[in-house]
Amino acid sequence: MATFNIRGQEFDKLVFIHLTKTAGGTLKDVVKSEPSFSPLFVYNPQDWQQYDRSQHNVIYGHPDTWLYGNIGKSLDASSDRFAYITFLRHPITRTISHFYHLVNVDNGHVGARLRSYKDINEFFSSGDYHWEFNNYYCKVFSTHKNLRDNDDFEQRVDEARNNIQNNLSFIGFQEYMSLSLLTLNSILDKNLKITSQVNIGDYSYQGITKATFKKIVLLNEHDLKLYKLAQRIYLGNEFLKSDGVF
Repeated sequence: MATFNIRGQEFDKLVFIHLTKTAGGTLKDVVKSEPSFSPLFVYNPQDWQQYDRSQHNVIYGHPDTWLYGNIGKSLDASSDRFAYITFLRHPITRTISHFYHLVNVDNGHVGARLRSYKDINEFFSSGDYHWEFNNYYCKVFSTHKNLRDNDDFEQRVDEARNNIQNNLSFIGFQEYMSLSLLTLNSILDKNLKITSQVNIGDYSYQGITKATFKKIVLLNEHDLKLYKLAQRIYLGNEFLKSDGVF
């Protein structure tokens, strides 16, 4: 099976980390349509059991137990080299979009609980909590093995920062999807194409109060720093002028 050369490093597998409400569904369709990719899509713990290293050269899915604490490492007992790729969105707009996504789409207990509130303002003023609204990137990109209870943020943010700087091969941005995909294609020597409109969510900011906005900012203070760091690295002059891009 062919390997991937990313900025001078050889990798056997690509791992796309699908973070909720960062255009991951759109990118999933792009990956699915690429002829040279043989992807395994991992959206529940059972999906990972289907991984066949002789068949799959791409893993694409939501972070779960298969990924926790493993970014930058091999995901199996082989000596295969895994390259990690993800897309981000501004933490504030991602959180708001995620809230409305759960309210409008989720049929489980989380969606039911959020729908019990009059609106987004009542939820965030109630003291109720959902782990994905609180420094989500910090949790995912840290090395902690129990992501949902990962609240030691002073340590976690240092681990997440290290992974973003040293153990991720590429980070794209939902707000700069065209530029990010152009850069990723250049790095991978592929022709990944978006054939549908990016879903940014069906909601309005107009009804969100100043108090709610402040609460969301405070809940994502570490993610805001990580997002700024990722943009500085992956949209910066040094990266875009590197030999692996051109």
